[in-house]
Amino acid sequence: MSGSNGIAGFHYLLDGSTHAIMMFIQKEDLKFYFLGWDEQSGKWYRFNAGYPLGSGRRNTPLAAVRAEGENPATVHLFYIDTDNRIKEYLLPHQSGWRPGATLPADDIADSSDLAAVATGKGSGLELRVFYQKTDATVEELRFYNGSWHKARQFTDAKAGTGLTVLNSDAYKGLDATPFLHLFYVGQVKYDKLIHQSAKGGDDWTPEQLLEQGGGGLTSVSWSAYNNNEMMLHFPNGDSPGEVVGMLYTSNTGWDCARLPDYTVKSHNRPLASVAFFPAQGLTIGVFVKSAEAQIEEMYYEKGDWKGTRTINVF
Repeated sequence: MSGSNGIAGFHYLLDGSTHAIMMFIQKEDLKFYFLGWDEQSGKWYRFNAGYPLGSGRRNTPLAAVRAEGENPATVHLFYIDTDNRIKEYLLPHQSGWRPGATLPADDIADSSDLAAVATGKGSGLELRVFYQKTDATVEELRFYNGSWHKARQFTDAKAGTGLTVLNSDAYKGLDATPFLHLFYVGQVKYDKLIHQSAKGGDDWTPEQLLEQGGGGLTSVSWSAYNNNEMMLHFPNGDSPGEVVGMLYTSNTGWDCARLPDYTVKSHNRPLASVAFFPAQGLTIGVFVKSAEAQIEEMYYEKGDWKGTRTINVF
């Protein structure tokens, strides 16, 4: 991987009602910059007057979540620092950024990705971060009862795999039992994608999906017409890094991977994605950092993939 290509983002409701996106990237100066979008302005803009948030090791992966169940709601940005430790920056609502915890990860692979998810609220709040060790094991770290702990290990992952995780029952609210889904590339023949699922977040069940050519993974979920739906995006191994999508619905299961009419090229660069329901219907954005201060997005609106666009605000 050349350059510093870390990217992460999430959707949230600004002031409880306005759809918004927060996105993070790492630039060649090794510092983290963050930008935002909201549906009222329809524009991307720089947070923090364009000043960087902090820095990490070169080519650190990034994972970001907004823990709505914290009081106040808090953004967690996870990264790997120059001492090869997983750390976080925190942004409590309407407060400034501050350093957070150093997580109990060890033996982190140089090629490790990061994935994170937040569930629950109050005393039931949990954060989970996934990373890869030098022996290719994917390890889960869990935050509960006020501290971080080592948790599950997955020993069937391919070295250098992308990682992505989501809670497909997030739309049911913070009191609902989470239904977690973790995706990575396995060691099995033909580099099959592995989908680990855990209703309640404890007992993980694996399934093999389809061949994947390597590179970034990103996933989103939503609820529509009494279906739970998810979409997984990754670069197609049979094309020059073009990103394809694979749809899941609770009624029909996984569809075959499809190349949208408009797509971005990922190659081995990480991906980020968001999905939400404004007034005009389901909206999906899939993002890749394509240059030092540039992000490319492929976007879905009003029932179809409409095209690609460049985000260039730095």
